[in-house]
Amino acid sequence: DQAWQIAAGLYMGGASPLVMIQCTGLFESGDAIRNAVHDWKLPLFAIIGYRSYLNQDTLPGDTCLVFTEPTLDAWKIDYRLITAPNQFPQIAEHFKTSRDRCAAGAIVIAEGKA
Repeated sequence: DQAWQIAAGLYMGGASPLVMIQCTGLFESGDAIRNAVHDWKLPLFAIIGYRSYLNQDTLPGDTCLVFTEPTLDAWKIDYRLITAPNQFPQIAEHFKTSRDRCAAGAIVIAEGKA
């Protein structure tokens, strides 16, 4: 949760912060997201590692696969899921779109086997 609050302070100080966090940290930071993104209406942007996404066949019990996207949906964070290198241009595109709209956004990067 500290990542969101630090990013909020940096944003209010004139910086353009980027939160980098794994999905497990996202799960623990709900109240900080609520404060920064919804109460203060700050257009924070994050890159979130999606643990075990690419290992679904070998790690079928990892609940990160169950909760990551619904958590982002619940917090109304507009995100793009990146599962392959050919999607990398979407990172800059979504960042720019989010900034232009002055809205929070995220990129979710699939993690796991190469």
